Order: sequence, then structure tokens, then C-alpha cells
Amino acid sequence: AQQSLCHVLQEKSAVLPRLAEEDLVQFMVKLSVEGFPQAVKVRRMQKYSGTVVRAPEWINESPDSPWKPGTAVCAEVARHFGGTGEVLLLQSNCGQMRFQPGDRVTFCLPKASEIGNLPEAKLVMLAQTDRPAGSVLACCRLHLPRPVGDGKQLAPLNLDLHAFSSKVVLSGLTVDVGEAELMRFFSKQGATKGIVAHARGCSFASITFPTCTDVATFVGRSAHAFADDK
Repeated sequence: AQQSLCHVLQEKSAVLPRLAEEDLVQFMVKLSVEGFPQAVKVRRMQKYSGTVVRAPEWINESPDSPWKPGTAVCAEVARHFGGTGEVLLLQSNCGQMRFQPGDRVTFCLPKASEIGNLPEAKLVMLAQTDRPAGSVLACCRLHLPRPVGDGKQLAPLNLDLHAFSSKVVLSGLTVDVGEAELMRFFSKQGATKGIVAHARGCSFASITFPTCTDVATFVGRSAHAFADDK
């Protein structure tokens, strides 16, 4: 009986996906015995690589849909599904990233497209770009919770963020914000250095990342989760 149980456990472990960092996964959530959420029925998604043909464009014709979809082309999609390998790029699937034609991207296709429609790329991330170093990769607002200070919860920061090839620049800081507080969050997103400059009437910060890909990974998501080290 013990050998049979061992054999069953080995079979179950054999079908579990061996995951690596940056893998894209799909899963369901259920509560553990202790009441914490845990991922179940984990499935690794196929990651595709393609080239942006037409970037999503801000047209603001409708408050419900201010972005005109873009497209990318992928030879692997053409081999798997036939056709031209063209996929739809919705800005809502690109985080805060602003793509340009020629950018190399990665993405997944969680579900098949309807007949006559292009498949919709999800979790679109920048893999490589030929843009100059000073080009803006993203421009957005950052809502950043603050730690408890003097026994009371401080109001969150609402900062203007511009992302470049190796750094993000923040404006709108309050005078009591320093490098340590910002790096509390940004170090967990891959940043290596933070510099804060306070001046009369305005304060700025520059957050440095190792590579353009690290910056793109940060702005490619609309929300981030992090926990303080204990």
C-alpha cells in the first residue's frame, strides 16, 4: 500500500508544471485550511514573440474606449493557428507601456479567437526596442501607499511618472519623501538606485533600473503588489 501511494504521488508531481521566473500562468484560487488564498489548477501559458506593426493609438472618441487597438505579427502564431499571424493589441493588455511600430514584444493567447476576428494578445510586454535612449516608454500617474509614520497612516502619494530606457522620473513628491521610502517599493520592482531632489515649489525623484527590459516590466503592469521585509 505504501508503494502504491508513493507511485500515485510521483504521478501527480509529474503532471505539475515546472515553473520558472517570468513564466505566464493561468490558475484558479481557493482558500487554504488556514484561510489564505492559494493557486490551484495551475497551467503554464504559451509565450509568443512578435513585432508591433501598429501601436495602440489614443483617439479619445469615446470615454468607454479612448484607445484605437493596434496589431502585432508573430510567425509562431501563424504556424499554430494559420493565417498571417496577426494579433490584436489592446492598450488595456499593455499596462502603461506605450509601444511603437518595430518594438519586439512577448504575449500570450489565453483563448481562441472567434471566426473572422484577430486573436487578442494578453500580458503584452516589451522584449526589445530600437528607440533612442531618451525616448519615453510610458507616461502615467503612480498611486503609492505610504508606511505608517508616528503611529498614523500617511496619505498615499499620487505622482506623475515618466519612464525612459533605464530609469523612471517622478514628480509631485511631498517634502517629507526620501530615497529610503521610495526604494522600499522600487527595490522590489528591480530598481537599483533612487535619488530625490527637493526644491522650492517642486520635488523630483529619479529611480534607476539595470536595463530597459526591467523598466518595461515595471510599466507593463497596471498594478503591483509588495510586502515589507520582516
